[in-house]
Amino acid sequence: MLSIQGVQSDQTRNTDETQMVTCGRLILRDGGACLQYEEQDNDHGTIETRIEMDGDIVRVNRTGPFQTNFAFKKGCACKSVFMTPVGRLEMEAFPMDVAYSIGEKEGSVTLSYQMCVQGQHLGLNHIRIRFWDRA
Repeated sequence: MLSIQGVQSDQTRNTDETQMVTCGRLILRDGGACLQYEEQDNDHGTIETRIEMDGDIVRVNRTGPFQTNFAFKKGCACKSVFMTPVGRLEMEAFPMDVAYSIGEKEGSVTLSYQMCVQGQHLGLNHIRIRFWDRA
């Protein structure tokens, strides 16, 4: 099971909060892990998310109608392209917090980062994912 909480705030401090609980899969690897889950977008269909945690990097790869791939490392800017049904958008994230903990049956991922799209600053994003064995 996964609990995903996201908070986005723009320059005027308006916030948008999202929460989702879903099922997923945790694959443990030497020194790291991979977390996979799907979410349904009512307008566009299934979005598959894969989060790889290894060392001081968290990679987030989303596929489906909206595609993007980020490698988050604290203090290092990461660029990506956001593929949408209407075209591509250049994106850049500036991670301020990249952390995770992994157990055999539970763990968490925390990401906080500034986001720019097409060179324009959009705001601050905070994502917290908790996962646990539902058995």
